[in-house]
Amino acid sequence: MNEEDLIKQEFIRENIERDFRAIFEAQRLIALERIYSRASYSQTGQNLSQRRSGELLKALQNPRYSMELAGTGVIATSNIPLYIRFLDMKAHGNYAIYNRQIWGILYNNTLMNIRDGYGKEVRDRIFAQLQGAFP
Repeated sequence: MNEEDLIKQEFIRENIERDFRAIFEAQRLIALERIYSRASYSQTGQNLSQRRSGELLKALQNPRYSMELAGTGVIATSNIPLYIRFLDMKAHGNYAIYNRQIWGILYNNTLMNIRDGYGKEVRDRIFAQLQGAFP
């Protein structure tokens, strides 16, 4: 792998990692505001807040994720409770905590930053390296 590929890979990794943290923060705020702040009731009137374990909030407050360089790409994985995916369903609260956050941030922010910002990032890094080489 040449130096340009390494710079590109590091740029992609930095963008994905930054936006992963933004996803976790957005999800944490939604969980605090919409899930853990008030009692919620099922259609039959059963209080659902008594069934909350706090596992989701713990996972979002201290997110565990990893970034791995693979070939010329980056693999990102995270550990969150599986049931977060169901919280987007209308029957389970329609919280927009999973799909909207992940796809909204990764597709709208990360992809655009990588596509549009890479050229400027490379120029800035090379300029900084040249300034460092010739004080």
